[in-house]
Amino acid sequence: MTDPNNAELTPQMPTEESDIEEDDYGLSVSMFLWAKPGWDLDEGSEADADKIRNCGKGIMEHTAEVASAVEKLKSDGWSATIALYDIYFDHPDVRIVEEAKARLSDLNLDPENFNIHDDY
Repeated sequence: MTDPNNAELTPQMPTEESDIEEDDYGLSVSMFLWAKPGWDLDEGSEADADKIRNCGKGIMEHTAEVASAVEKLKSDGWSATIALYDIYFDHPDVRIVEEAKARLSDLNLDPENFNIHDDY
């Protein structure tokens, strides 16, 4: 769709596989950090000190694993950007899901611990 001045208002999706250039592909690789307290502690329920302590221990263990993954990925040339509930990773040479999974496995990271999908 264009306006009368020929300025593009909405991007057009490619109609053929051959119309998609390599730079048009996107890859999303992220790792969950932690949730809102209400998600982990059953928002609206009676507060329980042991449940809060156990939740904290779980978050501590998980964030240690995430920190280890960040170190490995950054040493392999990935960038790591904090988002609201996740960390997003990007590597200039990794553009498809299979490459991301292989690269993670090569670093002894379980791809199942990441959210990986193509965006285009």
